[in-house]
Amino acid sequence: MSRAVSRLLLLAVLAALRSAATAQPASILQLNPGQPDLHVDMEIDVRLQEVFVNVGSEANRLGRDDFTILDDGVPQSIVTFEHGDVPFTAVLLLDASLSMQSGRLDTAVGGARSFVHAMNRLDEAKLLLFADRILVETPFTSVPSILTLGLSDVEAQGGTALNDALYLGIKRLDDRLGRKVVVLLSDGVDVESVLPMETVRDVARRSQAVLYWLRLRRPEEAKDAPLQELFTAWRNAEGHRREMDELRAAVLESGGRVDSLDRVEDVPAALALILQELRGQYVLGYTPSVHHGTGTWHKIKVEIRGVPGGRVRVQEGYVER
Repeated sequence: MSRAVSRLLLLAVLAALRSAATAQPASILQLNPGQPDLHVDMEIDVRLQEVFVNVGSEANRLGRDDFTILDDGVPQSIVTFEHGDVPFTAVLLLDASLSMQSGRLDTAVGGARSFVHAMNRLDEAKLLLFADRILVETPFTSVPSILTLGLSDVEAQGGTALNDALYLGIKRLDDRLGRKVVVLLSDGVDVESVLPMETVRDVARRSQAVLYWLRLRRPEEAKDAPLQELFTAWRNAEGHRREMDELRAAVLESGGRVDSLDRVEDVPAALALILQELRGQYVLGYTPSVHHGTGTWHKIKVEIRGVPGGRVRVQEGYVER
């Protein structure tokens, strides 16, 4: 979920005093001798909270009046309403650890390449390949050839520092405006990170990026089987299950989703579906009338006339700034 912040300065014009005895205070901005002086009379903070709503392709003719936004239970006035090709900035996080060897990484990179080729001109993305460290990071761009330049020589290697990489990917979006998206391709098992997923989840809440997790099942993992007992230097089996639960919760509360994939060959189609969903997303903006103080959590609920609540997916809330 993103927020546009703008400051409107109201300027009051004061007549210049010509007498030396009534000279202007030094704090007044002197523009030109003999001309009126300007100073800041009042400063108003206008905070636009954006909400990203997915309702499915069957509800693609909805209008502003069909939506009701509740901020901590209080109805809000919708001041901006967009649907369709609203530009976005995406970070594509691809697991490049040893589990992605034997051509699996090449297939995943091919899916990322197709994703970028299908983006609109105003969309931008960056690619992050990670293992126990960042292996490749491209700049934000809308040019596919720049995004995948030099990836042909990258080999799967090392362990998986998923939490650290996801944290970095989210932080890379800090200075970006508009819709922010993070797509993570990984089996979700972290064995190298210093940061706990609880910390990453808090950063995700503050960034309001929409998270998607393409959970690629490991070759030895049976379909729909629970996470195998896993012990590492950082966590025991219970700790790993807790971390994966936190990751899943972070994705869902951002308004994104978790897609479990049995084969790496399913990655391109899964990325195409994410792009299709972004194209059909509604973007609503409102100026919150409810204030609890900096750092407090606001619960968001969106109701749509004629659409059952179970088919509406939206970020669960935001942190007040």
